Amino acid sequence: MRMYVPEFIDYKQPISKAIPKLKKSKLPLVVLKKGKYFGLLDNRQIRERNVQNPSTAHSSEFTARAPRLRKDTKLNKIVELFFISRFSALPVVDDNDNILGLNTRWDLLKELIKKNIIPKKKVLEVMSSPAISINKNENISKALGRMRGYGVRRLVVVDDNDRTVGVISMYDIELLLLSKPKERLPFVKEKYKTENIKIDSVMTTNILTVEPSKLIIEAAAIMAKNKIDSLVVLSGKKPIGIISSRDVLEQALKQKETFNVLISGLDRYDKTHYTEIVDACSALIKKINKSKTVKVDFLSMHVKKSGHRYSIFARVSVNNRIIPVNINSYGWDLMEAIMTTINEIDKMIKKKKQRELIDKRK
Repeated sequence: MRMYVPEFIDYKQPISKAIPKLKKSKLPLVVLKKGKYFGLLDNRQIRERNVQNPSTAHSSEFTARAPRLRKDTKLNKIVELFFISRFSALPVVDDNDNILGLNTRWDLLKELIKKNIIPKKKVLEVMSSPAISINKNENISKALGRMRGYGVRRLVVVDDNDRTVGVISMYDIELLLLSKPKERLPFVKEKYKTENIKIDSVMTTNILTVEPSKLIIEAAAIMAKNKIDSLVVLSGKKPIGIISSRDVLEQALKQKETFNVLISGLDRYDKTHYTEIVDACSALIKKINKSKTVKVDFLSMHVKKSGHRYSIFARVSVNNRIIPVNINSYGWDLMEAIMTTINEIDKMIKKKKQRELIDKRK
């Protein structure tokens, strides 16, 4: 795969030095410590940590220890590492942890297409549905609230007649909030407060879309070509879902391996719970699959940690149809948050069974 020359920053340098570099590129910064790879830094980490003083906060405080690739890393392992991390690019290092370059998610999609690893499924089978929308006249504070509430990073923007007019992503908002280094969280000047910024001034109007009947390999090609992470799925002129690069990677993993549980987002401390989480999810699948009418063949969970607080977002494939589980399970204990999510999925599946029984009796 193609390797890109990264932007570097030393772990002792202040965040105020990182912000101009992040504005220039969609790729994360490579953080170095004594000339060696230390981690990755992007605008999301800065926003989530609520920077008080960018000129005194060190880059090391915001750095994530993202997975490293090597020149001989197998393709299926690269797919897995991109899936479990949230970065658009991952570093390639040599045996001494010297940085050779960055591999991007978009070039990984190209490689999967080239090697014919993406399954021949339709977009309709994989997309997250329904598409979560918001009116263009709302403010970005409302958009952030809706993203958090539904566990998504992008919204379809509609006008007063429910026509699709754009898309707004977390990236768009993060970039805006980084654009005024001295007028940013939480001491932002009045005119830059999120409540005072309308969505139509930030949203992307050049929307790239795909039809639900297209193959996901076609959707992947559009994303790779345009270096974007998602497409709006349109039926006629109506948005019915969103397909992301992460959805494609998920399907590639299922194609290549015998995964039925995928867990992503765990940091190096929480990885000690990985086996316990997989076992709990597998037990849920085994329990549900005793039913003759409903079969869960796949479950993925993404863990998001803010300080010591956890939130869990899940996707479950029921009877070969992807269903996003828009549950925010907040908690200070990881396993407690995981079990809350598992219980909610169990309730959702039971309701689905009951609906199907009622439909059969009619």
